[in-house]
Amino acid sequence: TGWDGSLTLLCSDTPASNETAIATKALLDAVGFDLRIEHRSAVEQQRQVALDGNYDMACWGTAADQPGTYWGLNIFRSTAPNNFTGYADPAMDAAIARLQQADDLEAQQAALAAMQEAWNETAPSAITGAAEERVVWQPEVHGLVPTQQGMVLFFDAYIES
Repeated sequence: TGWDGSLTLLCSDTPASNETAIATKALLDAVGFDLRIEHRSAVEQQRQVALDGNYDMACWGTAADQPGTYWGLNIFRSTAPNNFTGYADPAMDAAIARLQQADDLEAQQAALAAMQEAWNETAPSAITGAAEERVVWQPEVHGLVPTQQGMVLFFDAYIES
């Protein structure tokens, strides 16, 4: 009650984010929303979203890939310190707790299925694409361990001479 249907979409000032913003505006305007787009530098957008929490909607991404599935999805736990989304759902919290405590593949699959059900019911975000990540190194470099989001562990790294 009293809301005029207007929202602001905060996106970085990249060509890909601009395309996402235009498509999102077209979709939401078509069903009665009044969407205003704000572009910021990537650094400013990150500050406004992740630190200030000052946004209605944002062009943003998260990683839910292996080996860090639990940590990537933890941003959807209501009490997580990295939950900058403001999303809170008891069913999602319970499913994430089940995933964290799962000790075998069957328990992990059941927890992920419960998370999917909560996601389908509440729709906390819309997936608009996937980021391609690649880490390359010279053939004489050995022992690097690629993880998620382009991070590499160097604890056993060496250069073949």
